[in-house]
Amino acid sequence: MLNKSVNLSVKISNKIVTDTSVIKKMRDTAAVLDKKIIELKEAFVRSSPQLAAAAWQLSDMMLRSQVSSATATALYNAMDSTLLRDIVYYKEVEKRVQGFSATAIGKTVPDISTVNTFTGNKFELSSLRGKYVVIDFWGTWCGPCIAGMPKMKAYLEKYKDKMEILGIASESDKGVKWKKFIVDNPQFQWHHVLSSRDEDFILQFTVAGFPTKIIIDPAGKIIGRFVGEDDEIYKKLDELLK
Repeated sequence: MLNKSVNLSVKISNKIVTDTSVIKKMRDTAAVLDKKIIELKEAFVRSSPQLAAAAWQLSDMMLRSQVSSATATALYNAMDSTLLRDIVYYKEVEKRVQGFSATAIGKTVPDISTVNTFTGNKFELSSLRGKYVVIDFWGTWCGPCIAGMPKMKAYLEKYKDKMEILGIASESDKGVKWKKFIVDNPQFQWHHVLSSRDEDFILQFTVAGFPTKIIIDPAGKIIGRFVGEDDEIYKKLDELLK
């Protein structure tokens, strides 16, 4: 079913089919398949709470935003923690479930204290209290993330006395491309840290789509969360900062 769905999407994106009525049918078919696939994944996790494979499946579904936080929490709570507690996928699910509550709107943001920074100097998120902070989860591989940076820079300049930006990058090469990007683009040199396996801020903040931007108020409270690159976050910043 997944192969069928992907093949339909490829045919549409590559313009192999041009008839609009046929394209609509293909999209509708793919949507039905995708819904059934998610139902089967969820059923597998629900019926196999003792299996490492189920922990992997739930972790993958959460990463792809294929399951609601409430459903994911219920599936996690039903898993056999005695058997799975040392399994890396179970630990990832556990961190994400904990993150649902810890990083919800209205909660005080968990502090970030790390030397995994562009400069190598220690960074503490709490040092930015007194200003609004946009935490921008991004990666050098993410086109929309890069495309949104000029507007982020414009807003940082627009509200330079009231606002800070913290970029948290997710990279697969231990930050080689990340450092090169920051060196090659000095106009985007705001606060930068790198998420890693040892300090997995992506899991901690339950990020499942890139870019994800989170707004923190001057007291450290989470007041906004935006997935994808659109104008909603900028409308919110204008509303807060003007």
